[in-house]
Amino acid sequence: MRSGIRFFLALVLAAAPVFASTSPAYADAYGITALGAFDYTFQGLKFTVPNGFFFQHAIHGSGLVVTHEQADIVAMGPAVAESDFCNWRIDFQYEDADGKIYRTDRGPLATTCGKYDIYRAIPETRTLPSYGRSCAIFYVNGAERVRQCHFIVKPS
Repeated sequence: MRSGIRFFLALVLAAAPVFASTSPAYADAYGITALGAFDYTFQGLKFTVPNGFFFQHAIHGSGLVVTHEQADIVAMGPAVAESDFCNWRIDFQYEDADGKIYRTDRGPLATTCGKYDIYRAIPETRTLPSYGRSCAIFYVNGAERVRQCHFIVKPS
């Protein structure tokens, strides 16, 4: 067993320079993050959000030019039938390379309840003032529930 683990580790370490030398993609990024289970109360009703919801965030463009950005919620398994989100919004937040927030595009507040059509997009092209990070943030009933981020780096 130990010799098998040593062989596997040697193989991974031998391949590491190949993966490390690969240049990153600068044009588009996509990520998905699990939401996690939580409870909240809205208008006197208690809601339980089970595991199985995921937050997707995609950004398209090149360098500082962003041509499209979107984020949404998807469900898998029991989450598809079990819960609703009320009083939610999706914000897009931008940070410089030092982590300082320089812009927040606050999304509209959806005061109705539902689990479908939880989506926000910024389809117009815009130029960001600095490299750093773009994050999509999902809020439910005023509380941040999940964040999904992508680095925006200078092309080499």
